[in-house]
Amino acid sequence: MLGRPLQQAGGSESDLLMQAAASVGLRGGGRLVKRLGQTLGFDEAKLAGDGNGGANLALGRYLTPRLYVGYGLALAEQTDAVTLRYTLTEHWLLEVVSGLRQTADLLYQFER
Repeated sequence: MLGRPLQQAGGSESDLLMQAAASVGLRGGGRLVKRLGQTLGFDEAKLAGDGNGGANLALGRYLTPRLYVGYGLALAEQTDAVTLRYTLTEHWLLEVVSGLRQTADLLYQFER
């Protein structure tokens, strides 16, 4: 890839190669997680990079057309969160998240 042995790669080149390898691994792992999630009946199942070299796992399911329950795990930090999202109207949602912090938000959404 570099035109010379990997042992001769500089620090920044080595970091870039590690990030590229992690990205390729996440893409393959992401496909596997999505397939497993579909098999297990999840509406959402994804594995994605967090921008800092770590990975996040997200699983979720609609219990009713208006009520969504999700679970997220930051694999590097071993922190997790549970999300409940309830659709009040076409545009308004109530979202409650319990993790490192507990939050409750009233959200307005629209599409352009």
